[in-house]
Amino acid sequence: MRLKSKLRLALFFLFLIILLFGVSGIFFTKKLSSDADKILKNNYETLVYDNNMLKNIDALSTDKNAAADFADNLSKQEKNITEPGEREATDALRKAFDGLKTKTNDSVNLVQIRHSIEIINGLNQNAILRKSERAHSISEEGTIWLTSVFRNHHFNCIHIRSKFSRSNCESYTGFVRRYHRDCQ
Repeated sequence: MRLKSKLRLALFFLFLIILLFGVSGIFFTKKLSSDADKILKNNYETLVYDNNMLKNIDALSTDKNAAADFADNLSKQEKNITEPGEREATDALRKAFDGLKTKTNDSVNLVQIRHSIEIINGLNQNAILRKSERAHSISEEGTIWLTSVFRNHHFNCIHIRSKFSRSNCESYTGFVRRYHRDCQ
């Protein structure tokens, strides 16, 4: 094999590695972006609805529109159930709010409303943390994967060079094998 052919082959391998890095980088970026969108859409909206309902509960005695605003946010929350246990807490919230409409000064219903909203908030905040940790682990997985691709490319380059200096390649390959055996 002529030197010119060897250089073309080496450049072709470099091009493939760069292409592989680019495609895999795009893949992991899209996956992280998708997880971030899910976090915002599914859980942040619920937190906004719940905070609005808490404000409306505090304003029931002073604002005549507070009950209607609360009902509007509650119906939005009922359409945005995303986490396990959220349906039950939202149903309990609806029941307590319906009870409050019949008995406007019932402190038991107010306590139940606040408790249900706290449960819903807690579920969604935990989901945000869990999904954020998942996005972080995907990021680490992508970094490891990209690093392993680079390492494998490095070994391929050594294999190509081994035709020139077989003994150097064998001693380096033995070192790398011992290194990976010790790391595992």
